[in-house]
Amino acid sequence: MRKLAKSKNRHYLKKLTLFIVCLISIMICAQCKKGRNLDPDGLPKATQIGAMVFACKINGQNWVSKMSRDNTGGGLQGDTLAVHGTNYPEGAPFEILSIVIKGLNSRSTFALNEPQNQYAEFISEKICSNSTTGNDLKRLKSSEGELVLTRIDRDKKIVSGTFWFNIPTDKCGNLKITDGRFDIQYN
Repeated sequence: MRKLAKSKNRHYLKKLTLFIVCLISIMICAQCKKGRNLDPDGLPKATQIGAMVFACKINGQNWVSKMSRDNTGGGLQGDTLAVHGTNYPEGAPFEILSIVIKGLNSRSTFALNEPQNQYAEFISEKICSNSTTGNDLKRLKSSEGELVLTRIDRDKKIVSGTFWFNIPTDKCGNLKITDGRFDIQYN
């Protein structure tokens, strides 16, 4: 009887060990896959597949839009491109970055320095400006910058690009947005 109990215990321990090894392997593989989607600085890689990514650095700090259609989106409507990303840093005011190009044409590079037609915008509850929209949101537009469109696919409804821009503020100095990338699939 004792031999049978020892045999069952060994069999149980072998199965438990195998289960734990498999579980650890799956967790390691999941972390490896997650890391492959990031560049060396920790931002999502620039892609052109409709990955719903909008990310950049603001004054050297990584800024990544939350992953959902409500928080990352935009697209093309006629000759107007509009893309945006939204971030809700824990314990901090929400932030929206958006880029608008009106009069889209065959060019792939656009200056972000025309406040009516080609601009980037920072919208936040942060107290960086005296300018408000009436609901305590601060809207600040780029003074200079560049957008490079890397993919426009109207059939698959994908728009991708890279960007940088500067936004002067009244109270927070100059916001330097660098290493920007977006990859949006729109409706």
